[in-house]
Amino acid sequence: MKEQLSSIQPWFSYHGPYKKETQFYYDPSDFDWVKNLEANYLTIKAEMEAFISNNKNTLDPYFNVDLIQGKNTWKVGTFYFWGKRNGINCDQVPKLEKILSQIPGFVSAGLSILEPNTQIKEHHGDTDASVRGHLPFVVPSPLPNCGLQVGKNPKSWEEGKVLLFNDAQRHKAWNNTNERRYLLIFDVIKPENLSNQNDICANANSLIALQQLEYKYPIVKKFPGKLRGIIRRRLKRVI
Repeated sequence: MKEQLSSIQPWFSYHGPYKKETQFYYDPSDFDWVKNLEANYLTIKAEMEAFISNNKNTLDPYFNVDLIQGKNTWKVGTFYFWGKRNGINCDQVPKLEKILSQIPGFVSAGLSILEPNTQIKEHHGDTDASVRGHLPFVVPSPLPNCGLQVGKNPKSWEEGKVLLFNDAQRHKAWNNTNERRYLLIFDVIKPENLSNQNDICANANSLIALQQLEYKYPIVKKFPGKLRGIIRRRLKRVI
């Protein structure tokens, strides 16, 4: 029986380990907007290639270096992040932005580059209130050399085909080849959570802000959980 996507109370990573018995991957055919993304794949890919060419020296390694293993790095270029628009980057991909803005619940999108011989360690995301998606542009190899694993279920990316999964579940990714893998990574709030979209985005942004604070000032990681919770709630009010 197909799992219901409903999430009565969204889980956030500050709640502790994710223990809900939910599926790992979602069926793209259950989401009408997937067809439009895939139909515009070549248009989006052309914008991504131009974006990479124009931003060779400004694409940043992902801030959480503890997640990365290997010789190179995981680089990102953010367009939207939990409802916040990056105007400098979005202005370079107007066709992509128009396509994404038609998706109900769209909140995040970015370019994700996994350099050769780089692995993203197992981790969980910020919330289960959204569906995490990948639209791959260049996949240098199928499994076992390059892939995504959610729970204990590995999958290969397929260029031009949307892959959807539950970001709250433990997952990892790797590129054990000598070529770059890159894709569009995006988040869409689940239909049943749309009425709480603004609060979900505020919670997610506060979580990331706290993580960034911890990496800038490592002593924050040693604060008691209650104090870190107070800091996160204060961050939620100001970001």
